[in-house]
Amino acid sequence: MPYAIELFFNPPLETRLRKLCNVFRAEIDGAVTVIEDVKARPHVSLAVMNEANVIELSEALRELAGRHAAMPLAFSSVGLFPAAEPVLFLAPVVTQEFLAFHAELWSVLPRFAKGAWNEYSPARLVPHCTLLTSVRKDQLKQVSELVMENTFPISGELVELGLVQFAPVKPVMSAMLA
Repeated sequence: MPYAIELFFNPPLETRLRKLCNVFRAEIDGAVTVIEDVKARPHVSLAVMNEANVIELSEALRELAGRHAAMPLAFSSVGLFPAAEPVLFLAPVVTQEFLAFHAELWSVLPRFAKGAWNEYSPARLVPHCTLLTSVRKDQLKQVSELVMENTFPISGELVELGLVQFAPVKPVMSAMLA
């Protein structure tokens, strides 16, 4: 099974994102899949890999988290990953601190993981927090209106680094940033 390395939010921001997902679930005409439906916490993914030495990778992630303080985060835009059923996400303002953290993670990743997905590499990453998956095209207008009514401004902190196995999503480890 594949694994993902994710950054999680401070409790007020995580609660706000969960409430937004509940608005989508309650207000959108027709079924939607929110991030919680797949048993995932709201997050920003840093890496995804096909295989990992979980014990050694977990230790490396704990060490990395211990060297970095919580990072401020502000979501500035909303986006869609195009597909037959688009994925709706919030996009954060990218900071030098975030990019440095991500690059440091990727510098140690090859020692503990195989089959890292290139779209999460420093050269290709589109930082995002997925809110909805499988959005039907006929729902896009309503989704856009709900986002604009219920989202911005939105800010908080990235406070926790985690490793999860998927699918289904299963937490493996997490560590608070210093």
